[in-house]
Amino acid sequence: MELASLRPPRTPAGDAAQIQSGDPGNSDGLPSRIRVADYPQLRLAAWHVEDSTLLTAQEALDLYERNWRHIDVEKMSDRERELLDKLVKGPGKGRLLVRS
Repeated sequence: MELASLRPPRTPAGDAAQIQSGDPGNSDGLPSRIRVADYPQLRLAAWHVEDSTLLTAQEALDLYERNWRHIDVEKMSDRERELLDKLVKGPGKGRLLVRS
């Protein structure tokens, strides 16, 4: 398996600009794509991808869950907490699956 196939797909610059402008994406308020660099704690969880990488909601939730040991909830901004809450309520179906 090639390393490139393990990376989330990159989107054109036009899509990135739409996300920055606050595109709600879907009915649960999640953006259609989530830029790694826009959320500092997600950035820590996604250490293996470029800052400009755009993730789906499920990919972002998976990264939070899989790398929870690197997340400092006390340092999480209100904006990032809101994102995580929406991720848990949406693709997480009300559960954040992490080890404490």
